[in-house]
Amino acid sequence: MDTEMYSRITETMRAGTIEVVQNNNYRARMRMGLVNVKFAIDLGVPIEIDLLAKSFGYCPRSIENWTKSVLKDGYGSLYDKPIPGRTPSLNDLQLCELKKTFLSSPSEHGFWRWDGISASLYIYEKYDVLLSIRQCQNLFHKMGLALIRPSIIPAKASAFHTQREFFKYKICNIAKDPKNIIVFQDEIAIKLWTKVSGMWAEIGSEPTVESYADTTSLLISGFAVLNTGTFIYDPPAVFTAETTIESIRHFLECFPVEEGQRIFLIMDNASWHVKAKQMIKENENGLFNDIKSKITFVYLPPYSPDLNPILNS
Repeated sequence: MDTEMYSRITETMRAGTIEVVQNNNYRARMRMGLVNVKFAIDLGVPIEIDLLAKSFGYCPRSIENWTKSVLKDGYGSLYDKPIPGRTPSLNDLQLCELKKTFLSSPSEHGFWRWDGISASLYIYEKYDVLLSIRQCQNLFHKMGLALIRPSIIPAKASAFHTQREFFKYKICNIAKDPKNIIVFQDEIAIKLWTKVSGMWAEIGSEPTVESYADTTSLLISGFAVLNTGTFIYDPPAVFTAETTIESIRHFLECFPVEEGQRIFLIMDNASWHVKAKQMIKENENGLFNDIKSKITFVYLPPYSPDLNPILNS
């Protein structure tokens, strides 16, 4: 390449780069980058133009044409020509910013959730662009977003991140041995409550509904077998260490294990669970040999009910 062409290319790159960067046009900046790389190839940098074009989703001919256009008319030729029809309300850069915003917490921007209404208000306040609720709903889909219900975890769970990750790692290792049986346990107290959202009545009247709720509860201690999906439950009268041990024995009667198999029972840190496990560990007078010979207890990390699948059974 002669000196005149070299000087022309480098000067065009310098002046054009400043021009395009100062003008906030995303597509032109992308093309500018590709053209500058093409110039670098012409200057002797070993880059394959075909691979470069494929990486950015363009054909080599397009980059060649943009390069010729820049040499002839400058970097201004990289801008899109006016398209017939209504001008888009939001440019590419604004759409990128909006997608990042919609993926962030709405509370950071003064909203409690992102929907057509909140998006319309935000876009109007941020960009002075008025979009209808339907347009904003369509905008979510065009951005590749969908309304997905997130999993709820306790606010304090983040403080036990290390324990939670170690627990997952430990369960995965236990599951690798087909002779190991993973069982999750938890309890629930079911009460009867009267709930009425509304009813049709005469204007000005004060309707009433009889309530049949009482103070009694149905207590259930459940066991979910991860290997088979089997669910076994026992209705204790109260939740104590003694009734927990009775429920474990009831589970072993309903789910007998074969020779060589071992049950790994995951329980949370409820006070009666901790006491029951301590009693079984001490095994005074061999009272709990039947449980110790078949079960290994695994502690669930604190504030981690989301790691216990029985809650979704």
